[in-house]
Amino acid sequence: MSSIQEQIQADLKQALKEKRTEERNVLRSVMSEFKNAQLEKDTFSDEDAISVLTKLVKQRKQSAGEYREAERTDLAEKEEYEIGIIERYLPEAMSEEEVEQEVNAVMNELGEEADLGTVMKHVMPRVKGKADGSVVQQKVREKLGMA
Repeated sequence: MSSIQEQIQADLKQALKEKRTEERNVLRSVMSEFKNAQLEKDTFSDEDAISVLTKLVKQRKQSAGEYREAERTDLAEKEEYEIGIIERYLPEAMSEEEVEQEVNAVMNELGEEADLGTVMKHVMPRVKGKADGSVVQQKVREKLGMA
C-alpha cells in the first residue's frame, strides 16, 4: 500500500468517526479507484496513486465545467468541493515558470532534433503528477514557434 493510500485510508476513518459524509463519500470513491487500478498492476506505488488522483481531478473539473454551462451551479459546486478534497493528496503543482524551465532544459539536451513529439516524450516523465499535460504542450509549442 502506498503512503498516499495509507493517508487517505486514515483520513477516511477519521471522516467516518466525525460523520463528515461528503468527505467520506469522496474518499471511498478514491479508495475504490485505487483498488480498480491495483487489479491491473502487481505493485501500486505513490506514482500510481498520483496518476489515479490526477485522473479523478481532471474528470471532476470537466464535469464542473459542463454543469456550469448547463447552469447547474449546485452540481458544479459539489464537483469543485470534491476536487478540493482530492487535491489535498496531490503534490504541489509546478508553476508555469517551472514547466518552462523543464521544457528549456529538455530542448537544450535535444538540440536540433527538438520537435513537438520528441520534446513532450522527454518532458512528461519529468513533470508527471506535478504539471498538466496541456500546460506542458502549450509551453513546448511556444518554444518551437507553433503557438
